[in-house]
Formats: sequence, C-alpha cells, structure tokens
Amino acid sequence: MQALFFATAALTIGAAVLGISRTIAVHGLLWMLVAFLGIAHTMWLLGATFAAALMLSVYAGAVAMLFLFVVILFDIGTFAASAEAKQLTPAAWGAPLLAGGALAGVLLAALPAPGGPALPVDARMTGLAMYGPYAVAAELASFLLLAGLAGAFHIGRRRTLAAEGSP
Repeated sequence: MQALFFATAALTIGAAVLGISRTIAVHGLLWMLVAFLGIAHTMWLLGATFAAALMLSVYAGAVAMLFLFVVILFDIGTFAASAEAKQLTPAAWGAPLLAGGALAGVLLAALPAPGGPALPVDARMTGLAMYGPYAVAAELASFLLLAGLAGAFHIGRRRTLAAEGSP
C-alpha cells in the first residue's frame, strides 16, 4: 500500500508540474485534471473517501467547467482558435490520457473486495471539519474564485468593447 501511495504521489506531482508548465491552456487543463485525479486517489488511499469524491466533483468537474467558461468568455477569435485546433492533435492528448488511465487502473486495482472493511472517514466527519476549523479557509478560497471570475469578465468585456469601438 505504501508503494502505491508513493507511485500515485509521484505521478500526481509530475502531472501538476506539466500542468503549470504548458504554454497551451487546454493542454495545461488536461494535465491538471490528471493531477486532480491523483490527489483524489491519494485521499482515497488515506481513508478519506468522501473528500476524494468531493475532490473529483468540485475540482475535476467544476473547475474544469469554469476554465472552459473563461475560455469562451475571452472570445479568442477565429485565428487563435484555428491555430489551437492545429495543435490539438491526438498526440497531444496521448500522454495525459495514458497518465490518467494509469491512475484509474491503480485505483481500480486497489479497490477492496465487496463486503470488505469500510474506510474510517465519512461525510459527517468531513462536514464537521470543513465547517469547523477550516470554515475560514473554505470561504477565502471561494472569494478568490469569485475575484478571478470577476477579473476574467472585465478583461473579456474590455476586449469586446474595444473591438466594437466603444470607449
């Protein structure tokens, strides 16, 4: 189990480094999704099944949708869209899909047999922790996400007004 933890941690760190070092935003998003999957797997290995499920639904789902919303909001134009479409080849998707598949395979291989022992962390314990000592941190994270969304809206709006010739 310890070797599985370290293998998942190494793959997660590698995916995170590749996610922040990509110059093409969508490629970075693919690697960050692999990193989120690895973090969820690490949480699951540590016994926090509910936190792992939250990680997948909130970060891998909602943050990815927020990212795509911002890309649509920025209205990159037809030239940039065609240039990015040329770069999004199946080879660009290969490595993130391979790493994500490896993490999913490790997760499926490590699943306990049906009827096996239950893991110790449940939804009640996670809720008490999130709304107890970590409530301020959760609220600060939500304010940071809101500020980023408002900034993206204003940048996109400014570009649209400049394209239309409005002040």
